[in-house]
Amino acid sequence: MKQTVWPENKRLALSIVVNVEEGSELSIAEGDRGPE
Repeated sequence: MKQTVWPENKRLALSIVVNVEEGSELSIAEGDRGPE
């Protein structure tokens, strides 16, 4: 694996977060009377 050399030996931290939620809230678009 090739290593990247950054100016002044800086480092990069990367965080990827994926949140999936379903079925927990009322929705007018889905035919419910109103939102929670």
